[in-house]
Amino acid sequence: MSDFERLFPIGILKKSRNRELKPDFEKGEFFLADYLNKNLPKEWNIYTRPELKARWGSNQNKKTPDVVIAHPSDGIMIFEVKNWNISNFFVDEIKKIGFRTRVDIYQKNLKGRSGNLNPVDQAENYLWRMRNGINDILEEIYENNNKRHLIRCGIYFHNPYSTQEARNFVRYKYIDQDRCSVIARDFLEKGIEIEKIVPLINNRFKIKSDKDWLSLFSNWISPPLHRQEKQFRLSINDLDNNQKKYVESKPNVIQKISGVAGSGKTTIAALRAAISANNKKKVLVLCYNITIKNFLIDEVEKTIYSQNELIDFFHFHDFCKAYRENNKISYKTNILNEESDDISIDEIKNHKEQNKDYSINYDVIIIDEGQDFKKNWYDFIRKFLNPNGEILIALDQKQNIYNREKKTSLKGIGGGRWGILKKSYRLLNAHIDLANKFSEKFLIDNNEEDEDPRIELDKNNQFKLPFKAEPASYWLNILNDNDLNDSVIGILKDLFDKKVSPSDIAILVTNHDQGRTIKEVISNSYDDFKIMDVFDKMDVRQRQQKILFKVHSDKLKMATIASFKGWDRRNILIITDKTSSFEKNNARMDFEFYTSMTRVREKVYILNRNKRYTEFLRENFEKY
Repeated sequence: MSDFERLFPIGILKKSRNRELKPDFEKGEFFLADYLNKNLPKEWNIYTRPELKARWGSNQNKKTPDVVIAHPSDGIMIFEVKNWNISNFFVDEIKKIGFRTRVDIYQKNLKGRSGNLNPVDQAENYLWRMRNGINDILEEIYENNNKRHLIRCGIYFHNPYSTQEARNFVRYKYIDQDRCSVIARDFLEKGIEIEKIVPLINNRFKIKSDKDWLSLFSNWISPPLHRQEKQFRLSINDLDNNQKKYVESKPNVIQKISGVAGSGKTTIAALRAAISANNKKKVLVLCYNITIKNFLIDEVEKTIYSQNELIDFFHFHDFCKAYRENNKISYKTNILNEESDDISIDEIKNHKEQNKDYSINYDVIIIDEGQDFKKNWYDFIRKFLNPNGEILIALDQKQNIYNREKKTSLKGIGGGRWGILKKSYRLLNAHIDLANKFSEKFLIDNNEEDEDPRIELDKNNQFKLPFKAEPASYWLNILNDNDLNDSVIGILKDLFDKKVSPSDIAILVTNHDQGRTIKEVISNSYDDFKIMDVFDKMDVRQRQQKILFKVHSDKLKMATIASFKGWDRRNILIITDKTSSFEKNNARMDFEFYTSMTRVREKVYILNRNKRYTEFLRENFEKY
């Protein structure tokens, strides 16, 4: 590979030398890219900021690194280049946050502080967003934590300071030096060996990636066509006439859908997003948790419409986090659980109100699983809507497991009645009947039938499956943990004996401790297949698991009911919680039960440990 073929955009150094770039390549970026091009081993590719398309994973994060280098097996390194006069900056505070030390660096000016500008924090934010955005890389790291050392970042100071001066400035001793390097121009000019500039070369951990990280990174910044080509592709022709109304563009209108389980709410959201982007509109797709975001992305990619960078997918907490990062708004607390209610939007709401024209806005905003959103979140999200923009909100009040306000009490999201979708295209009639009976007994206030309707039975054979459906609903009362473990293994054995693929099975629990225990029982009994779950004890690794929780996987799925909302599987095994865990919260328990039983495509198994449901199960389910 010749020099010019591995530095992107191709010809950028020549154009910069000839002053043919507008704006011109910054001196520090040019100097570093030119040095790397001359000194890196030939297997490395080099990407400069214009190649990164002025974005890093979403429109909300428009800032990008300055230079990135990637190798098929040796890893990826992200460089942030600074042409600073460091005398114009000062270190304001050094503070402990959790397990790390934070160094705040500010620019000296008449207005005082202008936000923490520490380039190490900036580079590490780039590192985490890229790592969490490339699922194959994250999966390798999750399965072998040492491979985290194959992604590094570096800070390069171009002005004539020594590397030692630069390191003193950023307080290098507080930095994780296995993750981030700090160098200055003297390292490049004195002919220091390349391994000290790029520690990934001959790395001290003696590890390599199993997959082609160079291609994975290249595909991430320029997604290839094959990501769009799914076997079953969606179009507006896959919808019924009632559903189609919510895919059509409605400028300056807020549309609201209340749909029963399996009524196509997520498919509508995906098609609305894809068609809007195809019509050159900037789209924001929002949901509450990470796993439903994965499902939404997959649904959009299945459509026949061209995909582009005009669609941003976020779960709510990550949207807030992206806005904070992009606008240098510090956190008051160190929140690791990005699906908790412990989140303050007041600072970013105030910032948005004061910078309406400065920050990113959207032509179309789509909210799926809207019953998970708090009332004030809706008002906050509307501030990101362009004039004459449009909003689509889809929800199912019967899946309100977080006990949010009822949709009838939501103000300021548009007048008029909610559109109602009563047909389920996921559930078979046998399961529709069970869901209706459960909601009538445990969920519906008789005065709210218009708001929370029964699911209509499929009288016209509209539901299609690629296999001969044999719907079944089983239950078994569980007396103790040994009974539970034996029953889980027994059900799995029956399914495997019938040649059911592990990927067609999902096991749903109400809490992570229960999930970890059941996973260990299964792993001890079966070692010939892998499990995709969300139960890691460490918050960071648990978040990685959720990002990796994908539709297209051959692994058996295990999740909490909350994380599996919006998903479905051919066979669903549900483990209820013990009565003592929910004595004071029957409402959430009922919503979770309904949500979990409506995930099924063919067979549902309920291992019941709660006397609240014994009578209902005995009357309506077959004993396992």
